[in-house]
Amino acid sequence: MVCMEMQLDQLTDLVNGLRQCQSQQERISLLEKQPQVSELIGNSLFFEQLDQLLNEDEKVVLRSLIAIEQWGHLCEVNLEASQWLKEYRGMLDDLQEVERFYRVLGGVVGYHWTLLSLLSQRGKSLENQEDQYHPPLGIDISSEDLVVRQHLVQGLVSLPFLAEIYPVGGAADRLRLLDSVSGDPLPAACCLFQDIHYWKG
Repeated sequence: MVCMEMQLDQLTDLVNGLRQCQSQQERISLLEKQPQVSELIGNSLFFEQLDQLLNEDEKVVLRSLIAIEQWGHLCEVNLEASQWLKEYRGMLDDLQEVERFYRVLGGVVGYHWTLLSLLSQRGKSLENQEDQYHPPLGIDISSEDLVVRQHLVQGLVSLPFLAEIYPVGGAADRLRLLDSVSGDPLPAACCLFQDIHYWKG
């Protein structure tokens, strides 16, 4: 088991490289330069067969798992490539989402590296560290095309299912909100706004 600090050092250059990659092919090429990845993939009939069944996104995820030394948890010796893929397809799909969402950090490898970094700093002062926020990539609707129109239509079709949630509750005794007949306290959600209470929205 490689100690945390050593694994951080080993992954730092890889993470920085992955952050600069512009395509999946670049990521695959960079990951395959890692000794643990090239050693495992280059000398295995299993990986040769598995690679023929994977798309580029899945290949990035698979090589990332090897690079962060997590492949051992998924390695089932008795499974053929097609059986392994059937068994772990759901996991690969989930990790592709992680890869895309954390791409600014370096994908799965960058997420792992960040987690190790935070764990290694437990007990150390974090007061002087600056927070960094990476806004998620949105959909640009400023110029209309087929994809934008499809999103707009889907949004309009979904309007009947849209709801607003207001975090109002409690007895509202501070508001002196009372039932006009019984005088009992009413919940805050009964408070009127433009002659409509929150129950009716």
